[in-house]
Amino acid sequence: MKKMNKKAEETMLLETVLKVLVAVVCVGLLIFLGYQIYASFTADDALVKAKTAINELNSKINAFRSSDLTGMRVMIFPPEGWFLKSFNVLNEGHPANQCVGKYTGCLCVCGDFKCLELERVTCKGFAFSVIVNENLDESGVVPNPVLGGNPGVYNIKQANTIKLENLVELKIKKENGIIKINRNA
Repeated sequence: MKKMNKKAEETMLLETVLKVLVAVVCVGLLIFLGYQIYASFTADDALVKAKTAINELNSKINAFRSSDLTGMRVMIFPPEGWFLKSFNVLNEGHPANQCVGKYTGCLCVCGDFKCLELERVTCKGFAFSVIVNENLDESGVVPNPVLGGNPGVYNIKQANTIKLENLVELKIKKENGIIKINRNA
């Protein structure tokens, strides 16, 4: 009788362990899916903020250009850590499928400093030259570089680029028919 009870106990213990493992796997899967859903909404939220910021800047630049003003300040609310970058459309290098048409200047808000991640880029084209009149020059430490396993230093040197914060005040001015944008420092 004791052997049967011991075998029944082992079977029940095995079933309980399996149920706990299945429950842990299910909870882990739910947490993973929840994070993925949250990340997609956050990424969408950043792109919406970027589009709002570039649209606001576009309307301010167009109104400014047609006015008699020589300078103005503009506040925008872009996603933090993104970049404001200008391109000359006649030169190669602006983001693909952006500023297509009869444009000379292209102004973009990008999730990366080179504007290569096309799902994180929003741009506006202009029939006149628009230049971000600052150069990004940052350095930092790469926490887990692929080569060597040791932390490494990187340098970002990118022309016509401003790294954005949640709230940015920009200075816009006209010089010889060119619209120049600087961070108001």
